Amino acid sequence: MVNKFGKSLGFSKALEKSDRQGRNTCFPRWRLTNAFSKKLENHIAAIASHCMYYNFARIHQTLRVTPAMRAGIASHVWSIQEILSLLKQTVTRVR
Repeated sequence: MVNKFGKSLGFSKALEKSDRQGRNTCFPRWRLTNAFSKKLENHIAAIASHCMYYNFARIHQTLRVTPAMRAGIASHVWSIQEILSLLKQTVTRVR
C-alpha cells in the first residue's frame, strides 16, 4: 500500500488502522444496548456489512473516492440498497 505522498505503508500500519476504525465505529453501538446477538453467524454478517460499507459506499477524505474505486474493483459508489440486496442474495444462497 502507498500513501498519498508515495511512501510505502507497512502491512502492520494498515492492519492497525483497520482495527482501530472497526473498534471506533462498532463499540458505541455495542455499548448502548444489551440486546446483542450471541450467534456467530450474526456477528460475521455485521462485520461483513460494515466492511462492505466502509470499502464500497463510504467516500474517504484522503482518497476522495471509495477504497474499492481506488483499487479498480468498483466503478461507482455503492448505495445502501445495493449492499443490502447483495446481502439478501448471499443469505438466500447459504440457506
